[in-house]
Amino acid sequence: MTRAIGFAASLMAVVAVAACDSGPPGSPLVGTGWALVAIEEGGQAIQPPPAADPPTLTFSTEVAQDGIRRRLSGSGGCNNLVGSYRTAAPDTLRLGALATTRKACAPEVMEFELLLTRVLTEVTSYAVEGSTLVMTFGPNRVRFEGGPILP
Repeated sequence: MTRAIGFAASLMAVVAVAACDSGPPGSPLVGTGWALVAIEEGGQAIQPPPAADPPTLTFSTEVAQDGIRRRLSGSGGCNNLVGSYRTAAPDTLRLGALATTRKACAPEVMEFELLLTRVLTEVTSYAVEGSTLVMTFGPNRVRFEGGPILP
């Protein structure tokens, strides 16, 4: 009986944490695969080099014993990347440090991937309009097009 009460209390705590930091109800970040269109920085639209694999992001959440875990995974154009994210208010978005694999690709692809991982960690807000995700960092933006997540 005591164990059941303890479990119920833990579950309620997880739900409370989720409610405080889950982003807007029905958040379109989760459940959509996002493909990079361009990084718009300093008045320039920077697109992935032709030699790059399509840079992508996927946001997910999972319930864990210690709360809700928010994960980010994808590709920078050469290397896989993973990290965490936080959405404390309806339009705010903060990405944690990103870990990447260490494959060697063409120099222009590696340079682009470094730029992408840098700007992703500078993102402070986002908006989804239709199938477009726009992340902002200062006066700059990163644009993605969304679609269903394929297995």
